[in-house]
Amino acid sequence: MVYRGRPEPILIIVLIVDAIATLGLGGWFVWGATSGRLPKFFLFFGPWLIVSCAVAAWIILRTSYEIAGDVLVVRQGPNKKRIPISSIDEIFPAKGNPLSPAWAGDRLQVLFTPPYKAGTLFLQPDDRSGFLQALSEADPGLSYDGERLRRSAPS
Repeated sequence: MVYRGRPEPILIIVLIVDAIATLGLGGWFVWGATSGRLPKFFLFFGPWLIVSCAVAAWIILRTSYEIAGDVLVVRQGPNKKRIPISSIDEIFPAKGNPLSPAWAGDRLQVLFTPPYKAGTLFLQPDDRSGFLQALSEADPGLSYDGERLRRSAPS
């Protein structure tokens, strides 16, 4: 099952402003270089600005989380990370740093079981409870209490 990531509205606004500025500046660079008003090397800056804006849009707007058997696949634009669900120790609502990779204030933080070293992972699925419930169904060792997902202690 695939769960879409939810971008923060402020990021959408920033992206729109960035796209307008990038298209204007990139177009001006190309026009200036082809008309001789700017040095020819500006001809390469325009397309690079447009590509960088497109990649930023791709990352912000195309985040998803897929539960594929016993693996959680996290996609952010061109990046794809495969995480064994068995390595997840706990997923809980995170508070604090607003500049983390998942920008929304009500994101989820993932903790991993040793020795799996995935670093800090923040998630922001649109359907938070459906996502956590599906993870608990994918791994019987995980239990969902309505707010957080925890690995049961081995008996």
